[in-house]
Amino acid sequence: MTRGKIIFIEKNLRVYSTIEFNGDMYPYDGGHGEEIVGLFQRRGFSDFRSYEHYVKKFDDKNFGYFPAYGMELIQFKGTYREDIFDFTDNYTDYLYLINRSGRDVCVKLEDGKKTIPDIAAALISEVMKMPEVKKQISQGMNTASTKRR
Repeated sequence: MTRGKIIFIEKNLRVYSTIEFNGDMYPYDGGHGEEIVGLFQRRGFSDFRSYEHYVKKFDDKNFGYFPAYGMELIQFKGTYREDIFDFTDNYTDYLYLINRSGRDVCVKLEDGKKTIPDIAAALISEVMKMPEVKKQISQGMNTASTKRR
């Protein structure tokens, strides 16, 4: 069972994160991550409101955490002063990071730093270190990670 969160960075570096969704959060072979990537490719995460709307629909369709348990689906993580985000203590399997901050941001990982361009999506995962999975995922994310204006 794979776990995942959807992170949203908006203007002024305000960061939001979903709760951890448990089950099939991988972005290939019918996992829920394919839906997240597909929506980004169709420009579905234009602002916080669209992110919030999507997360509610995503939960209703795939998990039902809110109606069943009354769980808060999205948590405000804070406003950052710098455009560097540290994910070295990430314990979930997949983080889907959506950058709508108006600028490029830097993500600190255990294996170094990566730049996520404005209006881009990134996938952060321990599984990414596996070559066969990395190839499958990068084929799906290539179009999602290009800048769009």
